[in-house]
Amino acid sequence: HGYVVVGVDHPATAFAVVFPDKRQTRFPEAVWTRPRTSEETSAFEQANVNSCAADLIFVLDQLEGLESGELPSRFQGRLDLARVGVLGHSFGGRVVARACQLDKRLKAAVILDSFGRRMTVERRPDGSTLEQPVMLFAPTRVPDGGFARVVALLQNGGKNLDEELRPVRKEFCQSVRGACYEVVLNTPAISHESFSDMPLLESGQSELTRKNRQRAMDITRGYTRAFFDRYLRNSPAPMLDNPPDNPREIELTRHTFRGQ
Repeated sequence: HGYVVVGVDHPATAFAVVFPDKRQTRFPEAVWTRPRTSEETSAFEQANVNSCAADLIFVLDQLEGLESGELPSRFQGRLDLARVGVLGHSFGGRVVARACQLDKRLKAAVILDSFGRRMTVERRPDGSTLEQPVMLFAPTRVPDGGFARVVALLQNGGKNLDEELRPVRKEFCQSVRGACYEVVLNTPAISHESFSDMPLLESGQSELTRKNRQRAMDITRGYTRAFFDRYLRNSPAPMLDNPPDNPREIELTRHTFRGQ
């Protein structure tokens, strides 16, 4: 599709990272699971968001070295660093948002199911957060009906988690100065992990389960590519302008800054 994709392993959050000199870091589970007050938890998480955002900026610096030839590689003269997008899932979505605030070399962002019951992106005095265009994905956590809906409600003390999370997503989307698209997926068995490869790697799944999980992945890929095509390559992206083929499965909303 015309993109160079760079994967980043953050030493603070990845299961393991092996450096060129053979040093290794492993995920510090005991540090992350240590009991904390809500204030301590917020401070700890923000410190790690900032640390991981610094990782992304470091990677951008290294890419500039690869492109210029300062760091010898086959990528010399082949990277268009005027058109860099960034994508993150879960905690990584918070990292992406922070990196965009810190470095305008990042021109567009995709955030995959990253916000819980409160908004966790730093605001400017005018209430804005990001200048860059953003696409935000989220799953429907409470099905419309059936036994799955009952289970989902019971797991959350009878509360509809979607009703709690939707206003938080809207608040964030309307804080973005660039174009902001919200994509909510209601494919069967959709979950937080559906925006990663993990569900596709599980053994013992039925053919129907595999098909449903692949469907969620295909939708995510399609909208992500359309978004980056428009805002990085200035290419046509009709998916972003037209209603979804199946509105019960996909809800697409374009938000404007402060609802203007």
